[in-house]
This record gives sequence, structure tokens and C-alpha cells, in this order.
Amino acid sequence: MTQDDLPKIADEETGISSALIKARNELGLTQAQLSELSGISRSAIKVYETGRNMPGAREPKALCRALSV
Repeated sequence: MTQDDLPKIADEETGISSALIKARNELGLTQAQLSELSGISRSAIKVYETGRNMPGAREPKALCRALSV
């Protein structure tokens, strides 16, 4: 990874974070409710929404299913 890759990674993280927050809010769900629906811990959802970490391989599918996207 080079310095040139850093803005691209940051954009991807921000995009995922924003999309997750937007989809959750559109359904009127709390992080705790999304956690229950997706089977992903509330703390993990919080970390994804703040952009401090990216979802792994199984999480996007569970989140999409829970959010109907």
C-alpha cells in the first residue's frame, strides 16, 4: 500500500459508513435493532458506522438482508 492508496481507502470506508447509516435511519432502526435483525453485534455496527473498521466477508450479506437492500 502506498500513500496514494490512502484517500481511496478512506473514501470506501466513508461510503460504506454513510450508506449503512442512511439505510438504517430510513427504516427507523436503532443500532441495537439492526444488530438483532442481522446477527451482528451492536458494537461492530457502531464501528462500521464510524468508519473505524470495515465489515468482513459475511457481514455485508447479513446487513443487506436485514436492511432489505
